[in-house]
Amino acid sequence: QNNGIVSMSRVGNSLDNREAEYFFSILKSECLKFVNFNNITFDELKSIIDTFIQFYNSERIQSNLGWLSPNQYANLIA
Repeated sequence: QNNGIVSMSRVGNSLDNREAEYFFSILKSECLKFVNFNNITFDELKSIIDTFIQFYNSERIQSNLGWLSPNQYANLIA
């Protein structure tokens, strides 16, 4: 109906999409475990997740970048 494509990993094999699995693990352990879901609106939760994604993509140190943040790494190679 909306021209969507269903994509599924093999059953029991989280390595098929390890980057997404890793990100959501970090999101849960570093961000969402501090959220009280009983006292939050959807818009507030969306804002918290958006803020974390911005932090993750620019400031959070990454082992694959030599323990630099993406911003630091970008400045280093510029």
